[in-house]
Amino acid sequence: MSKSNSRKFIRKKPPHKPNRNEKYIFLGNTQTKDKKNKINNKTVQKENKWPLYLYVFAVCFVCGIILMGMLLVEKTIAQKYDQLQADKTTRASIEQQIVEWKGILQKYPDYRDGYYHLAVLEYELGNKPAAQIYNQQALDIDPNYTPSRQLEKKL
Repeated sequence: MSKSNSRKFIRKKPPHKPNRNEKYIFLGNTQTKDKKNKINNKTVQKENKWPLYLYVFAVCFVCGIILMGMLLVEKTIAQKYDQLQADKTTRASIEQQIVEWKGILQKYPDYRDGYYHLAVLEYELGNKPAAQIYNQQALDIDPNYTPSRQLEKKL
């Protein structure tokens, strides 16, 4: 019974109530925390073995390559736009020549060179059926007309 009586006199501490402003501190083995910190420091040192200016250089290099690509694409687009404008101008000129040749053929319907020139102009525009019709009219007027025979082989 003496043992049970000795237990009665052990004083228990009341549980600690933290303040609202007090942060919770988790106590653990300090040796293991120190070891973990050393290990974490070593891994951080291994991860950051390149200086910051190399990272900045790499980012600038990649951005430079991207900008060069964008400039090349822009240059290509500008060249194609210029080519398109030149093609539109050429097409307008050819269409104007077609109108002029049609006016000449209304005045002189038996003019074989007029039909031949109309056939060539239509061929340049890519209108092969109209070119064949005009070339055939030139051949109807003069079956031995050599330029019309050569154009007939192309069509």
